[in-house]
Amino acid sequence: QNPVWLRLEDEQRKSYDEFEKNGVLELHAKGESMTAQNVIVLINKLKQICNRCPRTGESSKLVWLREQIEVIAAEGDKALIFSQYKVERLPGTEWLEKELADFGVLNYSNATSDSKRKAMLAAFRDDPEKKVFVGHPKTAGLGLNELVAANYVIHFDHWWNPAVMNQ
Repeated sequence: QNPVWLRLEDEQRKSYDEFEKNGVLELHAKGESMTAQNVIVLINKLKQICNRCPRTGESSKLVWLREQIEVIAAEGDKALIFSQYKVERLPGTEWLEKELADFGVLNYSNATSDSKRKAMLAAFRDDPEKKVFVGHPKTAGLGLNELVAANYVIHFDHWWNPAVMNQ
């Protein structure tokens, strides 16, 4: 593993700090009624802001990712990208599919049947234009043996359970 540490873009940082401050104040206001679930919800929202600023769309992670994918594609290699989020508004696989479209993205979250999954896996393996395969850590683990065409694995955001991410 090679963790990469990135600075948040300016507005992204402001959104993060503001949401963190307000979230902590809300947790304190709950007093004894605060639950672990309340804390997890706050952490999850902060993770989403780290993916993309909800106000401006800024994303230091996306800037870094595009640079990496350009190099990977230029070398003739392919990459797997995992995000725990799916829908575009939660800056996950749908958003990445749109933002990285120039690299022939396959979004495993869209594979809703066995035949679609097999076709998508075959396309990633056989089509030199398909450079990026995005998926959710839980769903993309199915058929992972077919994904050996990729020389790079990137976790765009970390799954809350390290054992799932390490798998």
